[in-house]
Amino acid sequence: MYIALEGVKGTGKTTVFTRLREALLADGIPLSVLCPTRPVSPPNLVERMARVPALRGWDAFRERLYAMRSNYHARRTSRPPGALLLGDRSRLTSYVTRWDGASADTRRACLARVDAMEPVIGLPDHVLYLDAPPEVLRDRLDRRDRHYGREDETPARLTAQRSAYDDLRRHATELGLAGLRWHRIDAGVGLDEVVDQCLHTARTLFRKERSS
Repeated sequence: MYIALEGVKGTGKTTVFTRLREALLADGIPLSVLCPTRPVSPPNLVERMARVPALRGWDAFRERLYAMRSNYHARRTSRPPGALLLGDRSRLTSYVTRWDGASADTRRACLARVDAMEPVIGLPDHVLYLDAPPEVLRDRLDRRDRHYGREDETPARLTAQRSAYDDLRRHATELGLAGLRWHRIDAGVGLDEVVDQCLHTARTLFRKERSS
C-alpha cells in the first residue's frame, strides 16, 4: 500500500512526514519511504545546474529538474512485500504544479504530460491531504526565514494550487483517478494534532489492508 502526504506550502508536510515516519517505525510497521522532490545526492549534472539562479528561475528547467528527481528516487525505492510505502508528496504534486483545469481537454493534457515525464513513480493508493485556511498558510509562510520558492508562496499561487487539488478530486473519474482515496487532514491546528490525525489514518489503513 502506498500512502502519500499532499498539500500546498505552509501545511507542514515535511515536518509531519518525518514525525509520522518515526511513529510508524516505532509501531513496528514495515516501511519504505519515497520523497520524489528531494534533491539527488550526491548531486548529478542536473542538480548542479539547478544551483544557477537563471536556470532555477526558468520554468521549463524546473519541470525537468523535478521529473528527474521523481524518476531517480522512484527507481531506488524498494517496496518489500507487505511493507507500507510512505510518500512525502507524489506525482499529484506535479499535477497540481502544472495544472490548467480550464477544460476537459487541458485537464487530460496536463496529466498526460506529467505522466510522460515521470513514468517511474506510480500513483498512491491513499492521499493524506493536509489542508488549512489561506490566512493560516499566509501567516506561516510569512514567518519562514527562507529565500527560495517564493513564486509558489504568493496568495494567488496558493489559491490556484488549492483549487487544483479540489479539481483533481472533482474530476477524478474523468481523469482516471477514481481509484485514489482522499483523506482530508485539518492542518490548520497544532502540529501535534496534525501528526495524530495522520498517524491514526495511516494505522487504520494499514491494519485494514493486512486483515483483508
